[in-house]
Amino acid sequence: MPTASQDIVATVIDPKAHADPSRLHESFAWLRKNDPIALAELPGYDPFYVVTKHADILQISKDNALFPYGDHPSTLTDKAMLEERRSMGQTRPLLYTLVQMDEPDHMKYRALTQGWFMPPNLKKLEARVRECARESVERMIALGGECDFVTEVALHYPLRVIMEILGVSARGRAAHASADPGAVRRDRSGPATEFRRLARGQKGRDRRGAG
Repeated sequence: MPTASQDIVATVIDPKAHADPSRLHESFAWLRKNDPIALAELPGYDPFYVVTKHADILQISKDNALFPYGDHPSTLTDKAMLEERRSMGQTRPLLYTLVQMDEPDHMKYRALTQGWFMPPNLKKLEARVRECARESVERMIALGGECDFVTEVALHYPLRVIMEILGVSARGRAAHASADPGAVRRDRSGPATEFRRLARGQKGRDRRGAG
């Protein structure tokens, strides 16, 4: 295998390498031993660092002031995509969820739903979440021992739990179960609309309770 850092870095960001665990793990092992904080300077990408030691990753992930998420994308994004977004006036990273947010946005968004995930409230949902999990396992078994985990489980189970938290009606859950995932995202009269309506209602209740 090649020993130059840039060749190894090119391997660890190559999607094909992630389908070859031996090749991928050998590359990460080489970087940890020889260049644990490797500067990647690859064609088509802004320079970035590949951090491969556990202790370094922990230190970086815990210091949002020194290593803010918002300055650069936390997912690998090529120059062409970055330039296109900048030309459109988009300054936030392409992926901007709770775990990618810096303060003050992080705490503002976290506060919207934090109460739902406190231990006493989660305890109320435990039985139903377990039931959803059992139903997902039973569905996999019914498919004959082989399935596409993403389309059969990963797309549906987490969303079902979220629907339970939001209080989506049985009709809304049934519509989601029978719909194509892309259609659910596009549909303005189905579960997605109900999610927004319930979320707005919950947000209003939270505000009244805080007052």
